Amino acid sequence: VHMDEVAVAAEIAKPTLYRYFPTKEALFMASLEQTLGQLQAKVSEVRSGPGSAEERLRRMIKLIHHEIGALAPALRAIEGQGT
Repeated sequence: VHMDEVAVAAEIAKPTLYRYFPTKEALFMASLEQTLGQLQAKVSEVRSGPGSAEERLRRMIKLIHHEIGALAPALRAIEGQGT
């Protein structure tokens, strides 16, 4: 993804995008931090939710597996294995 495409999708001018994210890497890291923060909140909800400790643990594992799986293409890109 090019920063031009991100700016168009966000409906902002490219200089505005660069004001907040000076590099594509900075944008990616901010996005990853937000995504992992959301995952942490979801895990906390499951942890304090109903059910036995075993049921909650199973739900947490399933949730983490699903969410991390959705991040796999981005993580491969970081490692230089993707585009």
